[in-house]
Amino acid sequence: MKDRVTVRQLRGNLLWVILALALPALLVAPSWALAKEDINSKASAFTVVGGTYDGSEQVTCKADSLKEGTDYSVKFEDAVNAGTHVAVITGMGYYEGTLLKHYTIAPADVTKATISGLDDVHYTGQEVKPTLTLTYGQLKLREDVDYTLKFSKNKKVGMAEVTVTGRGNYVNSFDRSFQIRYRHQLVYRLYNKWSGEHLFTTEAKEYEDCGRQGWTQEGVAWDAPDPSDTPVYRLYNKFNGEHLYTTSRREHDILVAKKWTSEGVKLYSAGGMPIYRLFNPYAQVGTHIFTIERSEYDSLAGVGWRQEGAKLQGLYGWE
Repeated sequence: MKDRVTVRQLRGNLLWVILALALPALLVAPSWALAKEDINSKASAFTVVGGTYDGSEQVTCKADSLKEGTDYSVKFEDAVNAGTHVAVITGMGYYEGTLLKHYTIAPADVTKATISGLDDVHYTGQEVKPTLTLTYGQLKLREDVDYTLKFSKNKKVGMAEVTVTGRGNYVNSFDRSFQIRYRHQLVYRLYNKWSGEHLFTTEAKEYEDCGRQGWTQEGVAWDAPDPSDTPVYRLYNKFNGEHLYTTSRREHDILVAKKWTSEGVKLYSAGGMPIYRLFNPYAQVGTHIFTIERSEYDSLAGVGWRQEGAKLQGLYGWE
């Protein structure tokens, strides 16, 4: 019969249907069925570049014809700090294996940092080291981590220097200077009209107390440093009430041995302003006087006082 289909025909037709449905899948082989390519064969396609340190990530990785996340993944050993590091590139998808690429992050130039804290500082008799702050962009640099400081000429009054040298993520060095100045201290002069003595003091309380006791307050005699390398000792003779001032430790000790009372260091001597001393050979008390005024120095010499020259030094206003 014409409409009668044999079992053999049905089987044949079914086979063709199965082949038609399976053919597209068979023509595209699954990735697991293909041999993967070593990522190292694409080494020339990768470019890994490091920038200059600024505290943020400074490395990029690019690959011609390959896509990150599909064909490869990359991990940077260090993407921030200066130095030569390794990028680890791992194959994905049709690629396998691991490729290593070196890159360099350049250190920053410390000479481009901003430095603050170089204001004038006061003399102390010891080395002075002002507290400095360095910033690079938005970064605050850390001493002994990002830079070191070396001070010089920083004990005496005058111009001191500091050298900043980069370290770690910073290179190069630069010099800066700062001024060491004396701290100013006022020296007051009083006059005792009964004994003829002049008293010099840096203590405002002593100045006021003596004024209440009848001493004539003659105001500020000069501006002294506080301190300096030259201390001025004050001694008191309890037998006649006289005070003596000396920068000589030897003279101080001799007078103490002769029963003068040491009142210690009462002021200091230094600076560019001469302070003259005169001696009165006719007086028993108040035999010496100090003055910064040349006219007074000369006028007293005209009435019998002996000029002994500039024995102390004081400060001008700008020192």
